[in-house]
Amino acid sequence: MQGLYLACALPVYLLVCIVPQRPEQWVFGALRGNAYDGNAKYLFEYVNKQTDIKAAWITRKSALVKQMRAKGYRCFSFYSLRGLWFAMNSKVAVVTHMGNNWRGDLPFFALNRKSRLVQLWHGIPLKKIGFDDSIYSQKKPDAVTRLLSLPTLKVFPFSQRIKYPDIVIALSEETRRLFSSAFRVDSKLVKITGYPRNDVLFTPMRDCRMDVVKAIFMPTFRGEEGAAPDLLAQTNFDIDAIDKFCIDRQIEIDIKLHPFNFPTSEMLHEIAKSEFVRFINVDDVYPQLSNYDVLITDYSSVYFDFLLLDRPMIFFPFNHDDFVKRDRELYFDYDEVTPGPKANSWAEVLSFLADLEKLESDYRLVRQQIKQTFHEFQDAGSCQRVCSAIKDCVNG
Repeated sequence: MQGLYLACALPVYLLVCIVPQRPEQWVFGALRGNAYDGNAKYLFEYVNKQTDIKAAWITRKSALVKQMRAKGYRCFSFYSLRGLWFAMNSKVAVVTHMGNNWRGDLPFFALNRKSRLVQLWHGIPLKKIGFDDSIYSQKKPDAVTRLLSLPTLKVFPFSQRIKYPDIVIALSEETRRLFSSAFRVDSKLVKITGYPRNDVLFTPMRDCRMDVVKAIFMPTFRGEEGAAPDLLAQTNFDIDAIDKFCIDRQIEIDIKLHPFNFPTSEMLHEIAKSEFVRFINVDDVYPQLSNYDVLITDYSSVYFDFLLLDRPMIFFPFNHDDFVKRDRELYFDYDEVTPGPKANSWAEVLSFLADLEKLESDYRLVRQQIKQTFHEFQDAGSCQRVCSAIKDCVNG
């Protein structure tokens, strides 16, 4: 794949220089080209349904191309001629990850220097990201990334151009400050609009049993991309004890891992024994997020979005010292921005779940305070505001 990237890059770059751009044509990608979800998904669907913009999604997944075309959307394979041609003609390129190497959300070498790069990102950063991250982003780069970082190649749009977006989407003044630092862009380029994916939280459709409390455990990304951390061992997950508790209390616990991590076979085997504990494998959990009564997490930024539902949360920062030393540093003091009790074991998690009414009331005020800090807008209008901000950037 690396060789294919380099083989395509130079001739496409030379062609890009002479191909005209179309302001009304936008190209979208997300999660290294490997998924259809997140902020890009919701903005893409809004653009297709509510505007005259000609939009296309580019992906590395051939099955996704077929699925999206069946729904009437324009979608191309990553290195297809049609996909590269669409990217060349597009005035706007929308992404959700850094994409500073050949594994980016889009085939960046096909973008004109004058294209407007829109960074939606994929969460309010509790963990340090981008240029602020001195741990994860500094891990050994692959050969292509090292080659593209050479000074003689800085003129290419698939190297330096990718690192500096023309516009970054934020949710508040606090997140504007963080993104300005993380992406090394002027704060004027960081637009406070809200996240497109959060619009769906304001149209809740509860499709589950009302007599059962539903909790979701969403731990953050750990280790390398594609790793399968043994969360059962790391958290002393006793499926028998947890299942008995859930049966007695009529509580369902769903487990949703970060898309960069995979469950171990042992984890799947143990959870399959339970009636009330399930592992869920969906690319996009946001349409179902409003169905949950409580969120359990460690450092996942999903809790910032869950604040918009004004529901209780339990924080389970297992292996805290090791995580902040080996995986990611944090922007904030953890206790100051996490509006819920801190559990050190599953036994403590269950003890908090046992009195959900107290959990909800004890942290209601601090939830409201943190929500005001991180969400300037608390409505379903984020897609519209992001669209307007991009159009202003194109016309400016």
